[in-house]
Amino acid sequence: MELVFPFKNIALNYFWEFLEDRFIHNFFWEFKQKNNTNYKEHLTNDIKTFYNSLPNFENEILQIVNTTNQETINYYFKELKNNIDRIKTINEEEIKSILNEYNIKIYELFSEKINKEIDEYFKKNERKKYKHLEEYEAVDFMGSLLNPFPSGEIRKKRVVNYNFYCIEKIPELVDFKYFNNYYQLLSTLRDKIYSISDRYILLFQEGKFKVDIEKFFNKAVVYVEGEHDIKLIKKAAILLGQEKILEKIELRQRSGFKNLDKIWNFYKNNSVEIIAQKKILLYDCDTHKSDENFGNLLYKRTIPTIKGHIITKGIENLFSSYTIQEAIKHKKEFVDFKTIKGSNRGKEYYEEINEINKDEKANFCEWICSTDSADDFKNFEIIFKIISDILEGNVQ
Repeated sequence: MELVFPFKNIALNYFWEFLEDRFIHNFFWEFKQKNNTNYKEHLTNDIKTFYNSLPNFENEILQIVNTTNQETINYYFKELKNNIDRIKTINEEEIKSILNEYNIKIYELFSEKINKEIDEYFKKNERKKYKHLEEYEAVDFMGSLLNPFPSGEIRKKRVVNYNFYCIEKIPELVDFKYFNNYYQLLSTLRDKIYSISDRYILLFQEGKFKVDIEKFFNKAVVYVEGEHDIKLIKKAAILLGQEKILEKIELRQRSGFKNLDKIWNFYKNNSVEIIAQKKILLYDCDTHKSDENFGNLLYKRTIPTIKGHIITKGIENLFSSYTIQEAIKHKKEFVDFKTIKGSNRGKEYYEEINEINKDEKANFCEWICSTDSADDFKNFEIIFKIISDILEGNVQ
């Protein structure tokens, strides 16, 4: 029986769809060339769908290496490597060739349609019996539709036969001046596939995934929302003397709380595992998720909100107002301030939503990690207590 790995196939198929006619048409013709903003949403949804498939893809890898036999593991990584090697062969010339083939196909379809319209036009047109530019005699209509000959006399005139069909449409061809935008997008999406597959393929090639040896994934896995969260937690561990916690866990990011939800649902619905590997989903304070356990391997935890701090969203809420004020002095673009005014059942309310600017998160992370101040990171002790309580079994 042939083995099928659905989440790997789904993720890879979504990637290949970015090279198919529908996406090419939407990206080049509708979005870039016609500036149809409605298609920006279509493209964004396609990209989001691809990104949303990646957590399940990685979780499938973990399921394979933790719950199956060596034969299945070997088969999976052989197939995965073949899939990824094919993606890696794609270069600019091949993509240009794909776009050229697309243009040829579109032009041929356009020509076929125009020729059909021309045939239909001349079938219905009496002038086809005359040669191009040949003069012929025709009735001269002088009046209205109801009375075309007001004088009663049917007059005739000489006219020239302009025997042609005017084409007002143009074929929806790819304009190669937008090629770099397209190639950059494909490269970014391809890198996302690589970031998952290459790491596990390397571990497999190094012999880490052997059923008869101690499993690499005996470490607990802590999933966080963003890539910068990992750097902040690691820095806090060093400054606060919590390196031993880092030795017991593997930190992974999943680009937002919705993808953490997908992981939670995945493991709840596919909970049969041979290796007892704890997984902790660590949500930011503003998600307001309730703490929850599923058996003794899966845990959902939310970082508590520290009230009174300037930042109200994200892991950065853990930084004191003093630290954030120093950050603003360094670069005011770090922080976005927003006040929402509204009413709920007749009662007015004001809500402040202050957060690190999404385009400045990397810069803020780099700046705060360069300060080497344990006092700046002191509230990260909350995170280490959450993790250590779960690892030590101190959970309710």
